[in-house]
Amino acid sequence: MIQRISEEKDETDRRLLIGYLGKLGGREAVDFLLQELKENKYDAKDEVIEALGYAKDSRAVEPLINVLSTENICRREAVNALAEIGDKRAIEPLKKVLKTTSNQVEQEWIKKALKKLKVGK
Repeated sequence: MIQRISEEKDETDRRLLIGYLGKLGGREAVDFLLQELKENKYDAKDEVIEALGYAKDSRAVEPLINVLSTENICRREAVNALAEIGDKRAIEPLKKVLKTTSNQVEQEWIKKALKKLKVGK
């Protein structure tokens, strides 16, 4: 499947394949997705981030925290992926963004993620 994603020219099909890859998970899949996130050579970054959340691999936590801290465009996907992975390393970065954002919608996403990570319970 990884080779097919790499060769796929149709953006819609590529996005679907990336989502499936995340749901399949596994070391090779996560390695590929992390490389895709790092290279950011396609318009499917949001799908890559979501797929990393589906895969629930803790190796994705630091790269996702970086997205959370540096980008507004894919922030929702990063928040959701971090919550799905469930790694406690995401708590402080999520709290930091919660304190600094004035966007009420973002605040709600982050509060839901923190609740899922069982912060404050």
